[in-house]
Amino acid sequence: MSKSLAAIDRIIVLLVALGLAFLGVWSILFYIGNWYAVELAEYCNQRIWRESPDQPWFKWVLAGIVVVGVVCGLWMILANLRRKRINQIHSEPASTHIGEIKFRISDIGSAVAGQLEDIPRVNSVKSLVAFDRGRPTMDFTINADADANIPMIRSQIDQAERDIRDAIGTTDVDTIYKIHLDQVEHA
Repeated sequence: MSKSLAAIDRIIVLLVALGLAFLGVWSILFYIGNWYAVELAEYCNQRIWRESPDQPWFKWVLAGIVVVGVVCGLWMILANLRRKRINQIHSEPASTHIGEIKFRISDIGSAVAGQLEDIPRVNSVKSLVAFDRGRPTMDFTINADADANIPMIRSQIDQAERDIRDAIGTTDVDTIYKIHLDQVEHA
């Protein structure tokens, strides 16, 4: 997710939250008979609002709102689900004026995932190499049994991190390790 997409998401959540908070406060004030809340309800109950569904333009405005809403909704869903994967990384220190050095960071992620899968009681390791908030990121999700040896997993993660840094050198890539443990079975 990019920073701009995260900002748009936060603005939308803020607007929806403010709208819901306004409706909640207004309905409580209307219930207790607050003059301003009653005036707002009277304004919303005007003749133009009641008669607008009978107007010839109403169905076109409604259709336009539906189309714009569907397009914006689909755009938001697709924008939030899409991950920008990384194929190759440019190695700045290894490149010279003669040529550039590029390597597949996803291959390194797959190799590290395979190395972490060899830990006892670890069921699977998934690696994802993508941009996260504008930063190249290697994300590892480790699924292990509930009784897995966590200190051993952490030491293997430390070793994997050293191996990654040895492989990519000073290339700027973030790493994230997530350990998911299975539920404890009750006797």
